[in-house]
Amino acid sequence: MRRSVIGMMILLSLSKITGLLRTMVLSRTYGAGAVSDVFFASVMIPGVFLGIVLAGINTCLVPVLTMAERDGEKDAFFNRF
Repeated sequence: MRRSVIGMMILLSLSKITGLLRTMVLSRTYGAGAVSDVFFASVMIPGVFLGIVLAGINTCLVPVLTMAERDGEKDAFFNRF
C-alpha cells in the first residue's frame, strides 16, 4: 500500500507541474486578452460537464460494482450490460 501511495503522490505532482507549464506556455503565447479568455472558456466548459458526469458515475456505479463483487455476482452484473 505504501508503494501505491508514493506512486500516486508522484503522478499527482507530475500532473500539477505539467499543468503549470501548460498555463505558462499559453499565457506567454496568447497573453491576457480576448483570445486567451475564449480558449480557457472553451476548455473549461466541457471540463465542467465531464466532471459532473464522472461524479455521477463514481457516486452510482462504484458502490453497485463493489456490492456485486462482494456478493460474487460480478460476472452477472457485467453480462447485463
